[in-house]
Amino acid sequence: MKIAMILSFLLISCSSYTQDTCHRATREGYEFLLGKIPPTFCMPPGTVLFDTHPSTDMNADGLPDMAIRFLKEGFSDGDTLFTGVYFMNQDSSFSFIKKLGKLDVLYFKHQSSDYFSKMRQKTVNNYLYNELAGAHGYDPKNETTFDGDKIKISMEPGVGLKYYFEYTYDPSIQNWKQTKYVIDDEFQEPKIQSVEIDDPAPLITEFNITDYM
Repeated sequence: MKIAMILSFLLISCSSYTQDTCHRATREGYEFLLGKIPPTFCMPPGTVLFDTHPSTDMNADGLPDMAIRFLKEGFSDGDTLFTGVYFMNQDSSFSFIKKLGKLDVLYFKHQSSDYFSKMRQKTVNNYLYNELAGAHGYDPKNETTFDGDKIKISMEPGVGLKYYFEYTYDPSIQNWKQTKYVIDDEFQEPKIQSVEIDDPAPLITEFNITDYM
């Protein structure tokens, strides 16, 4: 009886410890986002959830893996918007695989031309966004999709110019290698160009969206 009571106490203590140490937080007013991640999913300490990608099996083990976007606590305009990649384990817990910090443009409270214009005036045109606008001086549009073992990135850095990238998961290095790079430029001939991939192929951890702005 005494042994059973001790075991029960240990189980309760371990359960409480696990719950207390599982960090789950989001931006104020966006608490509903926590409902989009499983109860066994824990975030890096000191971060807040920005949004989630639809779950997909990234490593072909038959389990739904996840990718989220997150910010550091106390974030402000111009901070890095990170992407975290997690693989599900057989016990439904998640293992952190990669933190990617260059898949997206920096965080801004509002992604609109009016907001950027007001901020440029307010800061005497020294607004951080100017660094991201690059040579095109354009409000860039970008999207990242996790589709099975593929990470697909599309972006529009300038009027009439689009880039498409595709990276494929390589389990031997637990990373994604570039397998496709397409340029769609209305002002060039041919309009659509498939770029030859370097050998060795670039990795997703080397991708920096500002290189194409």
